[in-house]
Amino acid sequence: MEIAVGHEVVCQTMRGLERGTVVSYPTEIRGTCGGDVAIIEATGAYWPLKKIVRKFGEADLLEEEKREIAKRYIAGHLDELPF
Repeated sequence: MEIAVGHEVVCQTMRGLERGTVVSYPTEIRGTCGGDVAIIEATGAYWPLKKIVRKFGEADLLEEEKREIAKRYIAGHLDELPF
């Protein structure tokens, strides 16, 4: 998988799969002490680093659009919900 800075990707996060943007080239980072923190801060990354699952593609864009449509629909019908 060829990925470069600025590419949109799908990453595994604590909240599940999410869209992200590559902010640095591959860098080996060991632990969270000393120079490692400086590397993370210099690249703009957040600890813990996220594993890239795949490039963000057309199918991912369609899924995002579906979620946004569902959110708008639900927001427009909140007063009809039974709770």
